[in-house]
Formats: sequence, structure tokens, C-alpha cells
Amino acid sequence: MTETPEKITSLKNVEEIEKLKAKYEAADQSNQAKILALENKIAKNCDEIFELQQTNKRIGEE
Repeated sequence: MTETPEKITSLKNVEEIEKLKAKYEAADQSNQAKILALENKIAKNCDEIFELQQTNKRIGEE
């Protein structure tokens, strides 16, 4: 009977580790989605800046 508490404790630890792993994986996915959204926003802003620079260049040439 001394083995039973150890097995329960080990199983409990494994369950807690799995819960933490799932929690951190979900947080990681959320953060990756936020990063992707910010990268897309940066790319869009860069495109807008490039277009404005091209417009300014054309206006300066006229």
C-alpha cells in the first residue's frame, strides 16, 4: 500500500504538467497570432509609406 500514494502523486504531477503545457501552448498560439497581426500591420504601414514617398517624388518632379 505504500506504492499507491506514489503512483497517485506521480499521476497527479503528470496531469498538472499536462494542464500547464496546454495552458502555455494556448498562450503561445495567442501570442503568435498577435505577432502575425502586428507584422501584417507593419507591412501595410511600410507599403503606405512607400506609396507616399513615390507620390512625393512624382510631385517633386512636376
